[in-house]
Amino acid sequence: MILHCISALPTIIGRANLRRLTIILLFILPIILWGQTKTEKFFFDDNWESCDSVTAKYVSVRSNPDQESKKGTIRIYLLTGQLISDRQYSDVKLSRLDGVSKNYYENGILQSESNFVGGKLNGELTTFYTNGQLRRKDKFENDMLVSGNCYTIEGKDTTHFDYLVMPQYPGGEVALQKYISENVKYPGKARRKEISGTVIVAFVVNKYGIVSKVRVLQSVDNLLDREAVWVVKLMPRWKPGLLEGEKASVLFNLPIIFKLK
Repeated sequence: MILHCISALPTIIGRANLRRLTIILLFILPIILWGQTKTEKFFFDDNWESCDSVTAKYVSVRSNPDQESKKGTIRIYLLTGQLISDRQYSDVKLSRLDGVSKNYYENGILQSESNFVGGKLNGELTTFYTNGQLRRKDKFENDMLVSGNCYTIEGKDTTHFDYLVMPQYPGGEVALQKYISENVKYPGKARRKEISGTVIVAFVVNKYGIVSKVRVLQSVDNLLDREAVWVVKLMPRWKPGLLEGEKASVLFNLPIIFKLK
């Protein structure tokens, strides 16, 4: 199964920005390419690597109501036609969830159902075992857990634990801030051309803590894009995240701001 720099020196990413990192589990969200048509299909193999339809295990279908709107849905199917994910977005390109999200086991049993508003959990998050038995029932407000209950596969109450534990950069947020500030350099050519803006880089921290699948979600210029991607690719291993108590891959969207004084 599958989450700033000013002039020549980068600004340290603040705690609030880190909390706003968009988090999406890799096993329910493969890499989505931004296109112009109303409906697009992308094929992925068993490791969620992009591939052709012959070697694919999954097909991701993205639909937009019109070419001007950022809203849309992403549904992921097995090649057999079995639906395994159905998610609604206010911004498909930036993976900003909005509305009901449902995920299914490969046997068709509902795995989880949650509600998002503006990319944040709001309302109930329910998960189920492969036999359909309720596994947890949590309530969120603005991404904060309000109450929660966990159950055994026999349906009995058990000790509650967090549904998702985020991966952690070695040394924590302060160490990550230091890494960004020490490694992101404003490209001289971009500064001379007075190019500035925010590059949003998506990357996966897999279940082994390795940073992978680095890509640009929001581009500014090739010079700034390459610098942002280079710095993310050089990150050391993280402490892996946990989903339902098990190691899982997590996708981040990380904004890196290049601003001229």
